[in-house]
Amino acid sequence: MSMMAKPSKKGGNKWDDDDDDNAAKGKKKGKAEKKATLTYAEVRRIMKSVGGLIVEEDAVNYMIDHVVDHIKALTADALKIVRKNDRKKLTRDDVELVVGIKK
Repeated sequence: MSMMAKPSKKGGNKWDDDDDDNAAKGKKKGKAEKKATLTYAEVRRIMKSVGGLIVEEDAVNYMIDHVVDHIKALTADALKIVRKNDRKKLTRDDVELVVGIKK
């Protein structure tokens, strides 16, 4: 029996979570856990809804990368608040505070 790597189901999207990794580690999805995805089609639809007739593929990919980077930066700032207050849980209030600061 040969050991061959399975092809990725994610299609190369660097922003998707991999549920297979969690399953392999014995983690189960809880009822409160929601999986949010940022798909190419959704971003393209949003961009077109603003008034763009034709949206180039590179423009959508650039927008996705920018949004993902922005989310990571906001999360890092919110985690600073969490750690400063000796907490382990990031809350909506933490995110709202950071988003309000960033505006």
